[in-house]
Amino acid sequence: MSTADRSQAESLITIEAWPLPRALSAGERPAARREALLALDPLVRRQLGLLRTGLAAQTVELTVYDTIYTASPQVGGHWTAAASWFGLLSHAIGSYSVMLVFDESDRPHHFTVTGAATVISDGISEAALAAALAMASAAGPLRTQSAHVFHSAGL
Repeated sequence: MSTADRSQAESLITIEAWPLPRALSAGERPAARREALLALDPLVRRQLGLLRTGLAAQTVELTVYDTIYTASPQVGGHWTAAASWFGLLSHAIGSYSVMLVFDESDRPHHFTVTGAATVISDGISEAALAAALAMASAAGPLRTQSAHVFHSAGL
């Protein structure tokens, strides 16, 4: 698909988010989850920093969910560790994602680590996260590779 065709295709795509009713998602629940994510942020960043994706410089970003989504009400946010490589004719991106999963009382329960494989940790300790990351990294990162496309390679 060329850039000229993109706006036409995007008009046909609709994405809907169905948040929980306002009474359930507003107020203390997202705020409490935010606090838990921020408290665990240094631990998760430290462990993700130890991963080797096999690609160039790695970035780690935290995404805190500002509401509770019906599709995954137990997840309060996630960290993404991504690395990229750019070559002459192609580029690649590798990533790991760490989701913080909460229990029914909005207490952090475990991590779910996703790369080429998905692993659920035994808890929220640093050792539990390190073990889950080790298991996920054995399969490698979620990797995408693509050739560069030059539509108008003329002068």
